[in-house]
Amino acid sequence: MLRWKYHGERGWKVPPNLRIGKFELPIGLLSVFLVLLSTAVVNLFTKSVATVSGLVFAAGFFIIFFVSERQNLRKHAVTRAR
Repeated sequence: MLRWKYHGERGWKVPPNLRIGKFELPIGLLSVFLVLLSTAVVNLFTKSVATVSGLVFAAGFFIIFFVSERQNLRKHAVTRAR
């Protein structure tokens, strides 16, 4: 939210950035993204056990967070009613 409200210069950015007029192209951030994406795609196609395990792990955490969020919403509903 602060990114939209604060209009000053940021304290730190991933270098290098290419400035074209008012637009800034984050080359460093884009390169980090591409390295992580290529690693993920290679792992997806070469390591089937790791891929399945990762999906099960992510699904498990999603279920835990989903149940936790619903329980917290119920608790807040009870405290608001008082």
